[in-house]
This record gives sequence, structure tokens and C-alpha cells, in this order.
Amino acid sequence: SSTSTTVTLSTTTASITTTFTSSSTSSTGTSSTTTISETTTSDVVVVDDVAVDDVEEDVNVVVPDAAAVDNVTVVDIGEDVEV
Repeated sequence: SSTSTTVTLSTTTASITTTFTSSSTSSTGTSSTTTISETTTSDVVVVDDVAVDDVEEDVNVVVPDAAAVDNVTVVDIGEDVEV
């Protein structure tokens, strides 16, 4: 007996076919072949021309640089500091 797997890809679908084949010969000399095949197919989603604009220029991060100073109380520094 043998088992084979075939993968087929196209621009619209992807399929996997598994085939099982078994051959036997009886004591009287009669031969028989059994084949079982199963195919699983799914659609392929293709996305073309996806553009992401440079959004970094529109994002402002406010970071107060006070990490090196201990015991300092800062009030409303976020509205005045832009990094």
C-alpha cells in the first residue's frame, strides 16, 4: 500500500489531496486495487496594494525627562514638554 499527498496552489484556491492506494492478490491469482482519495480545498485571500502612510509624523510622545532626579514634584509638565 502507499499514501501520497499533493498540494496544489493557485491565485484563488489552495488544495491538499491525500490518496491511499492498496493492492492485493488473492490465493487464486485475482488482483484488486483499492484507492481512497480525499481533497480539502480552501479559498486564498489575496490583498494587493496595501499602503500604510507614515503615521509617525502625527504621533507626539510626551516624556518628562525627570528619571535622574529624586524627590521632585512636577505639576502639569506634560502639557509643556514635547519630545
